[in-house]
Amino acid sequence: MGTDFTAAVNHNLDGEHIYSLPELLNSDWHRVQHFLPIIEGYPVPGSSPDKWQWREDEAGSIRETIRNHGTIMIEGHEFHGFVSKRVFQICHGVRWWPFLMERTVRNKLRGVCRHIGSALGSNQIIYLPDAFYKPEGALGLVYEGKGIEEMIDWLNTNCGPPAQTIESIYQEDDQGGSGDGYYIDKFQEPSLD
Repeated sequence: MGTDFTAAVNHNLDGEHIYSLPELLNSDWHRVQHFLPIIEGYPVPGSSPDKWQWREDEAGSIRETIRNHGTIMIEGHEFHGFVSKRVFQICHGVRWWPFLMERTVRNKLRGVCRHIGSALGSNQIIYLPDAFYKPEGALGLVYEGKGIEEMIDWLNTNCGPPAQTIESIYQEDDQGGSGDGYYIDKFQEPSLD
């Protein structure tokens, strides 16, 4: 098993409007088409929904699950994610290391994540590894109803300050670092050029 790429972004949808998240994401997804596919050959045609949608077996219990600090899975357009009361955790089939090392992959993922963040009313994204490294512990806070700010506090306390650049995470880990690297992306515009 490898370490997966994960991004976390706050959302501004209340319990009554959370159900419309797929429609919100689909409404202007055409703006990120130039970033797709993130990697050639993924996803295999037909293996991923063409539009954002709630995972079929969970769609009926969205409001109740969110109210009780649970998460609901959403999927579409090469991506999937987990939505909680305050956070959208964005996942992709790309592993953590290609995100750190391959500029093209990194720029495409950042462009899509910035677009999602902007659509959700946020201008801050945390990029962190999911599996085997300490920063993953911040993801557990979403089950307590916590948001990005609390995740950042947890990361600072338990992993140290964020990396200055995404590239420096790889350099530190490649030189025997602790694997505590994460990056906070603050932006004004929803896409990278």
